Amino acid sequence: MKATLGEFLDIFIGVQQLDSQLEKIAPATRFKIGILLNKLKPLGVAYDQAHAQAAKNASTPIDGKPVDQVTAHSNLMTEIAKLRAVESEINVPTLLKSELRMDENPKISGVALSMVLSVLRGFEDPEPE
Repeated sequence: MKATLGEFLDIFIGVQQLDSQLEKIAPATRFKIGILLNKLKPLGVAYDQAHAQAAKNASTPIDGKPVDQVTAHSNLMTEIAKLRAVESEINVPTLLKSELRMDENPKISGVALSMVLSVLRGFEDPEPE
């Protein structure tokens, strides 16, 4: 799957939420979720490290002059946007709608689903009302 770092981070967070909301699923589905988390976690760690470095760099004095908070914040937001826009490709498993057993797992939130849509299959676009 090819996506930006920001998209992969959203999927990672969504899969974490989904994992905590699923009560009745097959062991094979739980295993797929574990694989997803295992493959995406290193991206989260790398992002955290890059974010910390960007935060440090954003407030580093320029030509010996301190950087004001507004400029530092602006610099940090610019660097975070650049980080999240970096594209990568990772081989991740997909989840099927049927594997989530939506009727048996009413705690699955729309927010979690929206964050993992790119790794879900079997969902049709809803008909306009």
